[in-house]
Parts: sequence; structure tokens; C-alpha cells
Amino acid sequence: MRVKRIPEFPPRPFIPPLFWCALGSIVISMVMLENAWERARAGRWCGFSFILPVVVSLVCIACLMCTRVMRHCKAAGLLKALRLACLCLIALVWSVCLWSNGMATQIEEVKGTASSYVFEVIGDSNPGEYGFSYTAVAKRKDGSGTTFRVRATGEKSQMRGDRFCAVGNFAALGDSDWARSRFFKGEVARLSLHKCYPAEHEVSNDVVQRARRFLLNRLNPDSTEEGSLIAGVLCGYTTELNRGSIREDFAACGLSHLIAVSGSHLAIVACLVQNVLWRCGLDSRKSRVLMLGACCFYTLLTGAAPSTIRSVCMVGCTNVSMGSGRRSHALSSLSLTLIVMLVIWPNLVFDLGFQLSALSVASILIFGRYVSYALHVLRLPSFIAEGMDITLTAQIATLPLTTLVFGQISLLAPVANVIIAPLISLLLVLGVVAATVLWIPGISAFLALLLHLCSRVILFFVSALAAVPFASLYVSPLPYAWLVPLTCAVLLYWSWPRPSGRIVLVLFSLVVALVGIDLLYWGRFAPPQITVLDVGQADSILIRDGDRCVLIDAGVDDTVLEALASERVLSLDAVLVTHWDKDHYGGLCDIAKRYSVGEVIVAQGAAQQAPSEIEDSGLNLVEVERGDTIHVGRFVCTVMWPCETVDGDDNEDSLVLLAQYVEGSAHFSMLLTGDSEVDQEHEYAPAVGDIDILKLGHHGSAKSVDMSLLEVLDPEVAIASAGARNSYGHPADECVAALQNYGARFYCTIDDGSVSFFPDARGIRVHCSGSRGTALE
Repeated sequence: MRVKRIPEFPPRPFIPPLFWCALGSIVISMVMLENAWERARAGRWCGFSFILPVVVSLVCIACLMCTRVMRHCKAAGLLKALRLACLCLIALVWSVCLWSNGMATQIEEVKGTASSYVFEVIGDSNPGEYGFSYTAVAKRKDGSGTTFRVRATGEKSQMRGDRFCAVGNFAALGDSDWARSRFFKGEVARLSLHKCYPAEHEVSNDVVQRARRFLLNRLNPDSTEEGSLIAGVLCGYTTELNRGSIREDFAACGLSHLIAVSGSHLAIVACLVQNVLWRCGLDSRKSRVLMLGACCFYTLLTGAAPSTIRSVCMVGCTNVSMGSGRRSHALSSLSLTLIVMLVIWPNLVFDLGFQLSALSVASILIFGRYVSYALHVLRLPSFIAEGMDITLTAQIATLPLTTLVFGQISLLAPVANVIIAPLISLLLVLGVVAATVLWIPGISAFLALLLHLCSRVILFFVSALAAVPFASLYVSPLPYAWLVPLTCAVLLYWSWPRPSGRIVLVLFSLVVALVGIDLLYWGRFAPPQITVLDVGQADSILIRDGDRCVLIDAGVDDTVLEALASERVLSLDAVLVTHWDKDHYGGLCDIAKRYSVGEVIVAQGAAQQAPSEIEDSGLNLVEVERGDTIHVGRFVCTVMWPCETVDGDDNEDSLVLLAQYVEGSAHFSMLLTGDSEVDQEHEYAPAVGDIDILKLGHHGSAKSVDMSLLEVLDPEVAIASAGARNSYGHPADECVAALQNYGARFYCTIDDGSVSFFPDARGIRVHCSGSRGTALE
């Protein structure tokens, strides 16, 4: 019987001083650029005085001189590290200062109207609710002033390299998280386009962009899903991928990195070119030069993503080491590459692609062989162990970051990567070969057929994997949760224990058990509660008990998804929309894409007036009328309003529910008023009677409540759902004053975050995600 051979236990890898310099460069860049953003959002000059880099340079030069005097001491390694740190600090501080001052100058340059400028698109369009958005460089038609970047939004899709003139308006980025992300992309303003027309040279004269456009015209990515996948993998063109469900399916399977051009794509291209050149009989030096040239061309062709730039630089460092006869060290190459990239483009430190690329490659170089050994001791087949080791290492390392950004964890990622990654590699190789023989009709047609066949197979498997129950979980990360994996990584590197098959199996079983228990608890045994979700200036209320879960209103946008993830919602039996205001149904289509939604409940007559996007979504609309009841576990929700057929367009058409819970000595009642105000509330309040909790109508407007209404309802607690710094002044001072005078305890999502109410034998238990914590009313 053949016994599988387990590889030798890897030694602990050496972490060079250059790595710590790179880590310090990342931290310093983040701190300085965050300071620049805080000043920019406050409307102040975001640049730095040149006194700072001059002082830092003088201090570092003094340190360098001291290390030269002490060069014969025993701590030569420490002095070398100190010299590296000083050089990095000088270069980095100057770079950040120059970048920040350049941004400040560009912000001041945004003047006049869009018609005075010529724009050149430098990134592919991204489809959204308000049309297509993309990054463009603005330059005055008369050639005066400096160029600057804007985030343009218009009805027409643009492709990288397009040049146009426009009629539109500039606006400041603002102070939101979105504005912060755009600022760190180098953009200084928003541009709303009303009309676009071609510039004198409609397309950039860049040879690379013309080649890319030629390829895309042949691929025709907007005609089929197969074409959009090929265009995304081969050319980095993601506009069509973002339109449909392809990206969502890949994300659910943990495969997003395969359709975002990255270092792995470049490695495949490099290996392909190197093998071709080797078979052509070229010597090693010429082969390396030509391979590096091909990698640079592919990087430019696909948009020069930070991850591919990082990969090209590492390939260059390796080739230089090999050409000079020196032994290359991958972690040193990575560290040097990161430092050089940050010195040239300091704002890359906040680029998600750069962060994921640096984190995944560093983890693979440090822990990749260790994870591979652990998989082999489990006696897994070699093709599985060798296919999972790199993917598993990278995904574990990047999990805190991807969870923080996307709020999603794919449980199928390791298995899905083993299946799909080789197919993506095959697709890329076929695409590169097909691109080089486009001038040969017969061969190119045959390869095009193979490309579409391979793409169809990939889409089939990805769709099937994404349809698996619990293929991915949506989570809301806890603050500072990243400290846990960081601590584990430090302890693992420090101890470097030899893993046994039993220990690995126990740890794996423990993780599976914890995930299974969490899913079982929240899917089948969730405690009875009503939660007013913090979704900004909008409404969304969750009623759940055990395995039953109903959402009242869907917020204004996809912010509701993060709120649902924080409550561990796995599926929804129904979504009830009180009326057709955007801040009550805006996130419904996003919810339907992520969760299984049984039906959408609306008032009698409102289904016929549903917005077009709701009608097109295929959701099942069910109408209810006054007196109907909706059961959510042990909650009984009675429709109290409207009393007649409505179209659902106005606030007074809002569905009003009385939610009651009675189980032994634990009970409470809560009135959910939608956007109804006192004129309607006085009509249905007598039928409601005494309640425990009042969800204030219309976000706590001035007309949401008065003393006579409070005397009828007699609530102990009142809550308003509103967004911070909203332009309506919600909750209104009159509303808050009336509640205080009556003696009702007041909560608001602005201050308290999501607020959950639990029935309790001693009263009502209230839990706030904000600073108040848990209280008993």
C-alpha cells in the first residue's frame, strides 16, 4: 500500500528589517493622510507646511551620521535597520506632504462651470442608481491652471480613455465615508453631468488604451454574460460585470479576487510568456527583459491596479536579483515594493486593492508553507492540499479586512477556489493566446468558441455554488475584532508549533461547531424582540421570534443590509412596506438580492401603485386591510390603519401596526406608526388604547405627537428613527418636549444606534447598540 508522503516541516521564515520599515511606512502614511482628510472635510487647507519634512529630514540625517560614526560597534544589524528606517521616513514624509499640498491646490482650482473644461476618463464606468459614475481628469480648454480629478455621474457609460466636453455642475465631495474614499483616490470634487459631447480628440491617443478598446470591441462584453466575464478577466473591464448578478455570485463564493485583475493574473501571464520565450531558445537575460515588458503591458492594459503594480515590481526585483547573481528574498522584495509604491503614490495606503494584495502576499510568504504542512498532515489528497494552501492562507489573513468592508464571509471559499481557480487560469491563458492571433480568422474563431465555452462552464459552477444554502454569511464586524487574528498570528509566528493531524482536526471541528451553533441559534431559536434599526434618515423595524422574522420598511438604500447583518438575520418571511416613500422602500431590492423574502405586504390598494423597480423585481406583493393580523412567532401584529383603500403614496396612507406579545408573565405592546401624524393618529388611537412603546410617526416630526395623543396611548417608552444631521430637524424639539413633559423615556437611533425591545417578566428590556447599552424599563 502506498503511503502518502508528508512534506518536511518548514522552518520559521526570517522577517527582514525592511519588512518593519514597510509596516512603519504604512502606519505613518495613514496617520498623515487621515490628518489631511480631516482638514479637507472641515474646509481648511489640507496640505502640510514644508517645515515638517525639513525638520524630519534634519533629524534623520543626524541619526544617519551617528550610525556612520558607530559603524564598528557590535549592533551592526540594528544600525543597518535604523539607516533604512531613516531613509524611508525622509522619502515618505516628503511624498505625503507633496501629495497633500497637490490635493489642496487642486481643490482650489475647481472653479467655474464644467463647460470650461475637457475631461478624460481614467477608469471604467460603474453603474449605479443615478446612472454611471467614473473618474475623469479635468483640464481647462485654454490650457491654463492645473488638472484635477473629479467623480463624474451621468446617464451615459464611458470607457477608459474617452475624452469629452460637458455641461454640468461641480460640487464638493462632502464629509461622508464615500467622500473620504474618493478623496484618497485623488478626487477633489463631484461632477453632475447634464449633457456630454465629444472633445476634439474623442479617444486618447494612448497605444495601450487603443489596443484595449480594440479587444473589447471584439469581445462585445455587453452582449452576453460570457463576454462580460472574459472582458473582466482579460482586460479588467468591470462595467458589465457590475450590472448583473455575476459579481454577487462570485462574492458569495469568496471568488471576487478571481475577476478583479490582480497579481495572480499577472503571474499566469508571466509564466505563459516565459515558457514561450524559453521554447523559442532565447537566453535567460533577454527572456527576463521581454517577460517584464509583457507584464508591464498587461498591467497598463488592465488599468494598472495597485495589486498588479505590486506584482510587476516584485517580478522586477526578482529579475534584478537573479541577473546580478544574488539570492532573491520574496519578503524583502515585497517590503521594498510597498515602500517604493507608497513613496510614489502615498494615497495607495487607503486603496482596498493595495491593502488586500499586501496583506495576502505577506501572509502567504510568512505562513503559506506552514498552512500547507497542516493540510498535508490531515492526509488530504495532494491536489486538494496544494490547491487550498495559498487560497486558505490569503483568505484567513484578509478575513478581518474583507468582513469590515463587505460584511460578508464565504463558507464555501476554500472549496470554490479549488474548483474555479484552475478554470479562471485556463480562461486567461486562452484569452491571451486568442488576443495574439486575432489576425488569423480560423484560429481566432475557434479560440473564441473555446473562450465562451470555458466562461459558460465557470458561470454555471459559480451559480450552482452560490445557490448552496449558507454559502456565505453576512456579518457586522465588532470594533477592534481585527486584534484577535493579529494576536493569533503573532503567537503562531513566535511559537511556531509543529501541527499534528489531531490538533488540526480538533481546531477545524471547533470552528465548524461554533459557526453551526451560531446559525442554529439565530435561525431557529432567536429570542422575541422588536428592533428599530439604525438606517439613517429612514425607517426599518425588525420583528423576530424563533425562526420567524418580518421586516417593517426597508430603509432608503443598502445601509439596511449592514443593519440586518448586525442582527444575524438569515432570511425574512416577509417585508412590510408602510407606504411608497423612498426612505421606507429604497433598500427592498437590495434585500431581495441578499435574502430569501417570502412576500411583500402593503396596504389595500397600494400594490397597483408600486414603483417600477419593485414591479420589475418579481417580488410577491400581498395587500392587507384594517383588522387583518400578521403572526410573527408569538407576536400578533394587527393592522390599525388605513381604514380604506389607498394608493400608498402619501404619509397619511401609512400602514400602522399594533404589535403585541403575551407569553406567561412576559408581555408588551408596541405601536408602529410609519409616517402617520397626529391627524391620523387621533383617529386610530382609541382603538389601540394603552401601549408600552410608541414608535414615533414621521421620524419624530413636530406633528408626530401631542399631549392629548399621549394621554390616550399612555406609552412608557417612545422611539424615533432619524439620521444624524438630517436637513429636516428630526426629531423635532416640539416632539421631544412633549415626551419629556409627559414622562415617557425617549430613544433615538441618532444617539442610541439600533434599539431592541425584549419582553421580560420584570418589564421591558431595552438594548441599544450605542452608548446606553442595556436597560430595564
